Amino acid sequence: MFVAQHRHPPGRCPASSGRGPLLLSRVSSATAARYGVTIEAEALIDGEHLLLLVVQAASQEAVERFLAFLPGPGYLRVRPACSAEEAVQRGGCGPASQPASGGDLVTGAASGPGPGSNRQQQAANARKDDR
Repeated sequence: MFVAQHRHPPGRCPASSGRGPLLLSRVSSATAARYGVTIEAEALIDGEHLLLLVVQAASQEAVERFLAFLPGPGYLRVRPACSAEEAVQRGGCGPASQPASGGDLVTGAASGPGPGSNRQQQAANARKDDR
């Protein structure tokens, strides 16, 4: 399962007049299936120009290919996710496996740990050891 977020500027809104039909044709079950993606839920946050999709796919890359049509400038972020039931079964909502380091598809901004994260991890480990 993955959650995809696409934020765009108001002037490039894919739901606007003249662009809406393309959005509806692309964010559809039939189009998603061609990329090996199943749409579980979708929403546009009112007034924020933010599209959210919950999808099933074999890989993050499949989701990114499916959503490559979305307009820039802006950003597309695809994150691994799970249901609440899956999180409880694994004992928490930490990652099932280490996420691939990568960045924002539009801006290239890193989504992984930043500088000093090793110190942060060491501090977290020390707190665990103190318990």
